[in-house]
Amino acid sequence: MYAENLKRYWGIPTVGFVIMFMCCQLGMVQNFSRGKDYPFSTVNQALNNMNVGIVFMECALSLVAAITVFAYLNKINSVSVHHAMPFSRKKLFITNYLSGLTIAMIPVLLTWILFFVLKKPTTPYGADVDIYTVAHICTFLLKAFTCIFFSYSVCVCGCMISGDNWVKDSPRKMW
Repeated sequence: MYAENLKRYWGIPTVGFVIMFMCCQLGMVQNFSRGKDYPFSTVNQALNNMNVGIVFMECALSLVAAITVFAYLNKINSVSVHHAMPFSRKKLFITNYLSGLTIAMIPVLLTWILFFVLKKPTTPYGADVDIYTVAHICTFLLKAFTCIFFSYSVCVCGCMISGDNWVKDSPRKMW
């Protein structure tokens, strides 16, 4: 079930990585290709999770992954088929939870790897302190994983309580 979810929903981490690349490293790559240093503000915002685009993507990835992985709860037939499988409901929940969490974390992990590939000393306007260090990159990963884990857990709780119906009914109620 874990591998099946990863195969079925491969588009979510792909789109997430493209958007996170545009939020984090695109400006750095453009300056690097011109032979310039990385802008201090761009690197500082990206590594400290202060970029609004990064935080939005972390929360959006969590929400989309939770809704898609637990979407089977919306239909009675799908629930019957999933719960008739030869493993317990606890194992089904844990497998779906971990596969959705993996789907949400893949773009952050790829962004983290790209930070290592693009690593270059960056100092704030004449200071001798390098802000683009391995410790800062690892801190970025820890902050991003914490944000994704928390928001994904809240979204899964909402999907389990509501059965995912509020997401599909809300556009009809607005009009």
